[in-house]
Amino acid sequence: MARYLLSDGRRVEGSNLIVINNVNTRSCDSLSPAEKTALGIQAITVVMPPFDYTTEVLEGPVISPDGLTETYTKRAKTSLELDADKDVRVSNATQQDLLKIVLSLENDNRLIKARINVLSPGSFTVGQANQITMDQLKTGLKALL
Repeated sequence: MARYLLSDGRRVEGSNLIVINNVNTRSCDSLSPAEKTALGIQAITVVMPPFDYTTEVLEGPVISPDGLTETYTKRAKTSLELDADKDVRVSNATQQDLLKIVLSLENDNRLIKARINVLSPGSFTVGQANQITMDQLKTGLKALL
């Protein structure tokens, strides 16, 4: 979406309505180039690098001295930000997400039981599992995401 710098220094999105000659209201996008020039409206250039929202964060903008360029930069997410993203994913997990996780846990569980019985036949008895808390479950789910 286009952004514009108005003659009074305001920055607006192209679809925002502005008052022209104290009477008409129009969006900047609907004005012709001649009308924009006559009203002192200048287009802003937005410089935004491609980024992966799952591992990076956009910062900025840094506005040029003339106000006509907005530049964004990107940086890698911190471990705290990545962990917070996983917290949100666990809280908002869909049924399909949960089914995939449960299936993975069940398969891991079956594999472990089989290995225990191979190493020490008869050492695993059905029902010999420790219960875990909800916080432990959430920690396990986060590790799988």
